[in-house]
Amino acid sequence: MSDLERTLREIEQHWLDAEVTGDGGFLLDHCAEDFVHMGDDGFSSRQELLEIYAQESGQPERRSQAHDVVVKRLGDAAAVIAYKVMSTMGEETQSWYASTAYRRTPDGWRAVLRHETSIC
Repeated sequence: MSDLERTLREIEQHWLDAEVTGDGGFLLDHCAEDFVHMGDDGFSSRQELLEIYAQESGQPERRSQAHDVVVKRLGDAAAVIAYKVMSTMGEETQSWYASTAYRRTPDGWRAVLRHETSIC
């Protein structure tokens, strides 16, 4: 596994953990200011996603894990990671596809676009 793949996998797992706990600090640390999220509810900016995270109380008992991970380097300063998420809480299971485009900055890799699609 390359250093890039290891780094992006770690960031994405942190992201999955932040989604269930409502950790907005993650977004501030790992998303570019011009970040855009696209999901089942449409488009959201980093600020709008921060507001959503702040309103959620979190579900610390939920566990989410990435599977079938693919990482593609796009030159020296960009990369994309895509995977399937399996999320469980008790007997409930949810699945979705996620992909995140990253830009390398002097401060590290920062997400610029994330897309999530529910699996019915």
